[in-house]
Amino acid sequence: MTKPWTYLSLKAVFEHVDVNKRFKIKSHCPTLRHIEKEVPLRLKYLSFRKNEIQLNTTTIKRTSYKNKAGKKINAAERLKSLLKGRKSIRTKEFQVLDIGCIPKNLKIYADSVNSGDLDFSLVLSFLDTSSFPLKVLKMNISNTSASIEYADIAKKLVIRTGGSGRGTKWIANVLFHPRNQNIVFENLRLWATNMAALVQSWQQNQYKVGRIFTSYNQNIISGSSEFVSGFAEVLHSRNPLEEKKQKEKRHVEAGRPKPRQRLM
Repeated sequence: MTKPWTYLSLKAVFEHVDVNKRFKIKSHCPTLRHIEKEVPLRLKYLSFRKNEIQLNTTTIKRTSYKNKAGKKINAAERLKSLLKGRKSIRTKEFQVLDIGCIPKNLKIYADSVNSGDLDFSLVLSFLDTSSFPLKVLKMNISNTSASIEYADIAKKLVIRTGGSGRGTKWIANVLFHPRNQNIVFENLRLWATNMAALVQSWQQNQYKVGRIFTSYNQNIISGSSEFVSGFAEVLHSRNPLEEKKQKEKRHVEAGRPKPRQRLM
C-alpha cells in the first residue's frame, strides 16, 4: 500500500512545481491549498495592474464571478484571493501599477522594482526589506509624497518626473545625496548651468569617484556638441582655481607700467 505524502514532502514538491500548475492543483484539491500557500512563489516576473495580475507569462484578468452559493465576488477581491494567505513572493522583476489587488500582509522579495506613477512610499510597505538594496528601482518622483533614503533601497535609480515643477525638491535631494551612486533621469534635461552646479557640488563635497549620472529627453540628446561646449564653458568660468588665476592675472596687469609711446 502506498504511504500518503507527508506535509514536508508536499512542501518540497511544491517548491519545484510551475506556478500555473500550482494554481491548478490547489483549485482542484482544496485540502492542499493551505500547504501550497506555505511555500513561497518563485517568479521571474510579477506585475499588478488595474485589471490584471501577471505571474511570469500567465495573465489573470480581473473579472467578477459567482461562487457556488450564488454570491457575486468582486473582481478585485477575486484577484486578491489568488495570493491571499501567502507570506511572501520572490521575483526577479516586480512591476506595480495598482496596489488594489495586493493582499495587505503580503511581502515581495524582488531584485528590481518598477512602481510606475504610484506614490513609491505606498509601494514600499509591500517590499521585503531583506531584498535591499535592489539592483534597480524605477519610479515617478513627482508623485512621491515623502522624503526617502533611496541609497538604502536601490543601487541604481531610474526616475521619471511629472512636469509642472512637481518633485523639484525630491530631485535635488536625490542628485545631491552623496550615497546615490547611479542615477538615471527619464524625460528630464538639465541645462549646462545646472550640470555645472551639480559637478561643482560633487567636487566641493569630495564625493567618491565613480558616480554615474544620466539624463535624457525623448527628443533631446543632452550630450550634443552644443550642450558639451556650453557645459565646459560654464564649469571653466566657475572653477575656483581658474577664477583665482584670472584675478591674479588682472592684478599683475593692473600693476604694470604702461609702455611709453615713441615721439616721432
